[in-house]
Order: sequence, then structure tokens, then C-alpha cells
Amino acid sequence: GLISETLKDTIKGLPYNQGTGFGGDASVAVTTDSGNLDDLCNFLDEIGASIDITIDGSMVNGDRANMQLICDQANEDKNIKADSGSGTVTSSFNLSDLLNGDASVDLYTYNRKGKNPNDDMANAAQALLEDILNQAGEYLAEVFDLGDTYSQSALEYAMVCIKNLYTPVDDSTGEYYNDFHSDIDHFNGDVGSETNAPNYIGWVNDAYKRGLGLGHNHNKNRVSISNMLKAYLTFFADYMNGVSTLDENGNDQYYVNKGQISGSSLVTDDSSYIYTWLTGTSVSSDDLAQATFYDTLFNQICANGWTENDNIDDTEYLQQMLQNGMLFISKAKDDGYYYQGNYATDPYIKEISDDTLIAQAEAKYTTEKAKLNSKEETLDMKMKNLDTEISSLTTEYDTVKNTISKNIEKSFKRYNA
Repeated sequence: GLISETLKDTIKGLPYNQGTGFGGDASVAVTTDSGNLDDLCNFLDEIGASIDITIDGSMVNGDRANMQLICDQANEDKNIKADSGSGTVTSSFNLSDLLNGDASVDLYTYNRKGKNPNDDMANAAQALLEDILNQAGEYLAEVFDLGDTYSQSALEYAMVCIKNLYTPVDDSTGEYYNDFHSDIDHFNGDVGSETNAPNYIGWVNDAYKRGLGLGHNHNKNRVSISNMLKAYLTFFADYMNGVSTLDENGNDQYYVNKGQISGSSLVTDDSSYIYTWLTGTSVSSDDLAQATFYDTLFNQICANGWTENDNIDDTEYLQQMLQNGMLFISKAKDDGYYYQGNYATDPYIKEISDDTLIAQAEAKYTTEKAKLNSKEETLDMKMKNLDTEISSLTTEYDTVKNTISKNIEKSFKRYNA
């Protein structure tokens, strides 16, 4: 009953600010929506979240070397290939299709000469994956950054984890590994056929030596871009959900492991997981202030506990507790923290007459007084009528009395009494 249902729904639709009251950033004045993966993907479609994948043939050097984008049958028209020294080719995909499994897209590299592909090929492939991750990251930051430090940390955590997984850096040099074998040994360790990438998190390598004494080594590397983005979203959800959260069997609820996809628990496989994202609809500053107040109140309860007092609705009791220093006012400072304030010296709190109540009392007094005046006038009128009636009765009594007296007097005289 303290706020309206409309305001309640507005506040619940705003992002919860976990940091307010503890030096956190200001709350975001944009409403949120929530739902499972299908609902999220529908929203990503609405905002036109698409990933452009461009293969630059100038980075593909070597005899018969090429880099390809290989899609599932439903998206075969988007298959692209760049040979050594060719120009650039691009395909575009809905981010939602890559996340919900409607599109399975693999990056494939082939090098015929030498055991490992040249450095340019490796660097180009890693740079391409990083570009894809950055594009996806921009969209996910747009919808998942709720303006609080927790969601921002979750986005940063997910990006760091996924880049470490797919674009590994040699800790000793700070540089990317320059050959796929080093990469794969670093974060996959599983060797499978070139068509097995959709079943793996990370690169799949298939290197073999051609027979018949030709001495040509073929090196084929393939990675599932779809699985990479699903793993990216899982890192984010794992942080938001709490990395220590366990499932009903006591295992981590969501996790990403290198190697076969069966060794991971991806959030995209859980249709019951609820995401929360920004809708882009802004609210008024007054409604935002209300939401910030309740976020702060909730945060203070979480940090300090709470107590129940049956007298708190008694305004006189509350006023006395404030005046006596048993209760105090908390106010936000410029640093974003809330501090205890003094009731007596607070410039925003004053003891003043309630003009509304005074006006109501005056109106009630005037009405009651008018009623009494009306009754008094009516009583005066009745008293005057009674006085007139008494006067008439008195006159009539005197007349009768006088008549009787005279009649008696005449009778006595007549009979000489």
C-alpha cells in the first residue's frame, strides 16, 4: 500500500543495483526483460544482432592453403572459402542462430606444405576468432550490462575466459602461439577427424602424412564457432549464477572444459535458465529514484540484517525515536556510500505544521460551528415562540380571572351579601 501497482511493476522491471549504498555506480534507468534462451534469441533477432565473418585470402599463404567457413546443411549457402592470395569473402549469421543451435558454423584451415601451417595462417585464424568474439561481446554487453559492477564483471570474466580458451597466449612471451599444434596441445589435447569439430570445445587437428612416398604432410584444423559462442555465454551465466552453484547431483551447474563437448555443461543446453537483459525502454528519474531507494534498502538488509518493530507505524513513536537518537537517517554522499545523519541538524528534515491537517481541522470546526449556530437559532426561535405562547396564555388567564372576579363581585352586591 505504500506504492502503486504500476510503480511496483516499473521498479521490478529495472535492473537490480547490487552496488548501490556501497559505493556502486548509479542505477540504470532502462527496464529489463527476462526469459529462457529462446526468449533471449527472439530479442537478439529484434535488435538485429548479427555476426559478420570475413576471411582474408591475403593472409592465407602456402601451397594449396585455404581457409573456409563450413556450415550445416540449412546454411550451406553461406559456406565461403579463401585460397592463398585471393581477396576477402564474408558471410553473416544471426547471433541467435549461433547460440540456440539453429546454425552450426565451423572455421576450417588446410595447409598442404609442411607439418604446420605458416605463421600467417595461424595468426589470421586466431585474429578471425577474436573478431567474432568482439562482435558477439558488443551485443552481449549491450543487453547484459545492467549498469552494476557485478554484471560488468561477469562480462569481463566471460571474455577473458573465452579468449584464453580460443586465442591462447604464451605466458613466457606474451605472444600468441604461432602454430596450431601448440595451440591445440595448449587448450584441447584431443585429435579427431576434420568433421568432428561440432563435438568439441576448441580446435580439432587432423594431421597426416600422404602415402606413396610423396612426402606431403597435410595439416587440417577445424573449430566450431557455434560452440565457441555457446561456451562464451556459459562463462557469463556461470559468473552471474555464482560459480560455486551446484546442480542436484552436487556438480558445478555450468562449466566449460576443453575437448569433447560432453565434458562441459553449457547454459545453452538448459532451457530453464532465466536470462535478464535490457530492453532499451527508459523510465523517469522519479521512478529510478524509487528503485534506487528499494535497492539500497535491500542491500542494507543483506549486509546488516533487519528487525521488526510493531510500533514503527506509530508516527508519534517514530518521531520520538528520531528525536531521541534511537533511530537515525542515512543519506548518500558523493562517493556512493550511505552515512548516518543527525535528525536535529539535517537540513532536509524540519518540524513544521501540517497545513493540510490544519485546514482539515479548520474545515471540520467551521462545519460543526455552523451546525451549532443553526441549532442555536432554531432553539432561539422555539424559545421566542414559547414566550409568545406563555404571554398569550398569561393574558387569557388574567382576562378569565378578572371576569370571574367581577362576576362574583356583582353577585354579592345583588344579594346584599
